[in-house]
Amino acid sequence: MSSHKFGVNHMKILDKKTNNKEEIYSIFGIQVCKITKDYNYKIKELLKFIVKEKIFKDYIETKKIKILNYTLYKRVETLDNIEISLFNIAIKRISKVTELKKQLKKIVNSKYNKVFIIKSNLGEAYLFLKYVINELITSEDVPIIIATKKAHLSLIKILVPNIKYQFIKSLKYEVNNKIFKIGEQIVYIAYPLKFYIDAEAKIATSKTHYLNEMYNYFRISKGNKHNFNKIRITNTVKQEINDYLKRNNISKFIFIVKEATTSESIPEAFWKELEEKLCIKTIYNSMNLNIEESYYLSQKASAIISLRSGLSEILSEGKNTHIILYTNFKNRYKFKPLEAKYIINAYSIKDTEINRNNIFEIAYTPGKTIENIINIIKKREGVR
Repeated sequence: MSSHKFGVNHMKILDKKTNNKEEIYSIFGIQVCKITKDYNYKIKELLKFIVKEKIFKDYIETKKIKILNYTLYKRVETLDNIEISLFNIAIKRISKVTELKKQLKKIVNSKYNKVFIIKSNLGEAYLFLKYVINELITSEDVPIIIATKKAHLSLIKILVPNIKYQFIKSLKYEVNNKIFKIGEQIVYIAYPLKFYIDAEAKIATSKTHYLNEMYNYFRISKGNKHNFNKIRITNTVKQEINDYLKRNNISKFIFIVKEATTSESIPEAFWKELEEKLCIKTIYNSMNLNIEESYYLSQKASAIISLRSGLSEILSEGKNTHIILYTNFKNRYKFKPLEAKYIINAYSIKDTEINRNNIFEIAYTPGKTIENIINIIKKREGVR
């Protein structure tokens, strides 16, 4: 016999309630944890008397641990320094640039007179290596690239294989200098956090294009863009992809990229409906493919359909039809919300070069986007 007939209520041991900015966790109805967060703060309250705060304002991040409103620990990070206090007594002050210089001096050979640290996500890293880096190097320079993400290594391989590189997974601190010196070495950072915050703020209030901002940051005129790097694919990758397509008897297909780091995801139901209505084989990008493989496979497709991402940027170097879908940027700590209506103009891939008539950019709208995609594919089917 079921217990609810006798008025017995089954209470969850751990209960979670959420709304737009709050998460509340309870055990047997007693609140044990409350998390309140937005793009510029996160406050975690444990058992209503231990509080952890993280607040970002005017480029300053303040972290605190408090008990009954008394501050035990405080860490304040500005653009240049970090100050740490215990029980309201300052115990340590760190110069972020000084510490980074010490780290680089130990691991980067002094024979390299120009050091390029790439901190960017995939799209900006690609643009920097394609368009910007050549404008910062002369024939007399001996440059080296410091990669901080594994994806950077793939980009270096296909865009600037002639430049030496090192992979450093963990750099000391977030340094916001664009250029500094270590002895005779000139160090460039592409790009620090402040650059992205400032660029997005400008995008939301005025008309600008993010590639222009990347040029302007290093005081390079976009008109100087005369010697940019193009993607080079190894014969090994070409052979592997061609063999795969031949082995599976695939001659015509659509290449789809539905993941992105910064853009909000599109519901899975959309991709399933799109696949059904395309009436042509689809191949989705996979984590098993590296950037070089994804690029070459996409160029064998009749068309590419991608959610706006850094990979979209790379795949668009080709000449086949490329449809790019724009959504709002995700809610990200330290960044104000940015809507698709701003992004589609400011981050337009079509506007990075002239004569990009193979690129179609669409703001995602439920119920309308699939029809637009189908019309473009039908109109351009077979056109490369």
